[in-house]
Amino acid sequence: MADFHGEIGNGQFGIMSVEQVRDMVIRKASLRPTPEWKSNCTTAINKIISDPTAQPCDDYKYNALTVYHASSGVGPTKGCTLFYVVRPGEVLKIIGCGYHVGQQTYDIDWKESGWCNANRISLD
Repeated sequence: MADFHGEIGNGQFGIMSVEQVRDMVIRKASLRPTPEWKSNCTTAINKIISDPTAQPCDDYKYNALTVYHASSGVGPTKGCTLFYVVRPGEVLKIIGCGYHVGQQTYDIDWKESGWCNANRISLD
């Protein structure tokens, strides 16, 4: 089963809960999330955990790994799209966060260095 690994509190590292992953995304993206965004982010994280390779972003790679995405909601205050990779050992790593602005077009709020030079991407 694929999991997110990272800081889980008190200086400890391990398998992160959905809430810990969501809070990490909020910190990295410097977001001021609405309640709807938090709910949609939680839904996207649960989609990733339940089927991590469901939605590949065929033209995008990060450190030679296929980039995948999971979304819930639409727009800058409600929508959450998480871009991620599956590392060896089924360890999940979020590499970007954004939202739908079109059917397959996304604005990116935050991304890891080395992935995607644009602030808007299209998966068409």
